[in-house]
Amino acid sequence: MLNGGSDLIVWLGALHLKVGPDSYHAMKLSFALLGLVGIYLFYRSAEILIGKYSPLAFWALTLYPSVLFWSSILGKDPTILAAIALHVWGLVNVAVRRKNWYLVAVLAGIGGASAVRIWMGPILILPCLFVLGTRIKQIAWRMAAVVLVSLALATVGPATIDRLELDKASDLLGATRTINDNWNRANSSLSDQVELNSTWDVLLFTPEGFFITYFRPLPGDVPHLFGWLAGFENLGLLLLSIWALFRLRFVYFRNPIFLWSVALLLTWGLAYTPVAYRDLGTAVRFKLQIIPVLLGLIGYMLRQPSRRWALRRSGVGTQGFATP
Repeated sequence: MLNGGSDLIVWLGALHLKVGPDSYHAMKLSFALLGLVGIYLFYRSAEILIGKYSPLAFWALTLYPSVLFWSSILGKDPTILAAIALHVWGLVNVAVRRKNWYLVAVLAGIGGASAVRIWMGPILILPCLFVLGTRIKQIAWRMAAVVLVSLALATVGPATIDRLELDKASDLLGATRTINDNWNRANSSLSDQVELNSTWDVLLFTPEGFFITYFRPLPGDVPHLFGWLAGFENLGLLLLSIWALFRLRFVYFRNPIFLWSVALLLTWGLAYTPVAYRDLGTAVRFKLQIIPVLLGLIGYMLRQPSRRWALRRSGVGTQGFATP
């Protein structure tokens, strides 16, 4: 009986020893292959969204430092990356190519991610309900998709509460403290700088928690080699994100995949905010789950022409007059 992601990885390792060579390095390569499959599925999703062959997207994702490192280790991270990628690939095929049979991939990805980290189920399900409810035109398929995904939520939701040992009657502060208690062992922690003594403190801390979850540690937060490397990577990601925000246009919110990406980033950030400031090292590793989506969103906004550039290409000046 598998009681969590760790048991699943142990079982996969034992299975590998039975059917494959008795070699640690061969096992590590097998898990790295899972990570590569996940990267490729994310790339195929990006290719469908872009509408053309784009090797730059593949190499940008593959060589991103965190993705390159954490997708190649022996552990949960390559496995959950592959499961989330399968979910995203299925969802993009349903939403863009209108191939409803890819709901199997959507549900399989949710199941695989939940098997590794049970709380990933609700995180993935809530945003995708919107896409499935709006992009599937046939009423029968739409109802079937919403029912199946809702049943998945009804299954993994209570399991998540039990796994995190949350009291169903507790408030937001109580739930946050329960999660925090599981991360008091962390060495790279910001907990001394954060005091959450009320629900209001939790709400006020949420924006800062989002920033910590996605962009910390910054250079100097964790004073060792890997801390500095992660800090410079996050600094670059922060600068790219700021640049992308300046390119944001309201018209983007008409794109259901854009809305889904934003919703997933918000849902994931809310879920991991109580963990990130407790252990920056773990936050860096967990971010592998969402980095491909975040990079895809940044790339989407950066590749869109600015209004001034678009007007010039169309032959219209910035003041509304034709240019020669």
